[in-house]
Amino acid sequence: MNHYSSFYESKNLGQGYANDGGSYELRNNQNISRTLKMMANMNKEFGDFSTGLILGGELYDTESQTTRTWTNGGLIVPGKFYMGNSKANFGNRSLCERNKTNQFIVLHG
Repeated sequence: MNHYSSFYESKNLGQGYANDGGSYELRNNQNISRTLKMMANMNKEFGDFSTGLILGGELYDTESQTTRTWTNGGLIVPGKFYMGNSKANFGNRSLCERNKTNQFIVLHG
């Protein structure tokens, strides 16, 4: 299993005499991947004859989650970085994605 996470924070104080504007943004990304591989090998002899069988399989699963939150319209109080300090309603976006792949193999000889 592989697990990767990242966190991003952006603080913009603003410009001018009273630091007009300004912004604040938070992002969180998480990626998880899981792999399971299986294999079995069987041989059987019947007198002068022999046969073999190989069974195999793989399960692969990935999951990705992203969350982003940001201020809109500037900051009410310059230099105070939290979502409640947004002049307009703060923005929020979340995205979740999951993919699965399953394979099964049979070889006979």
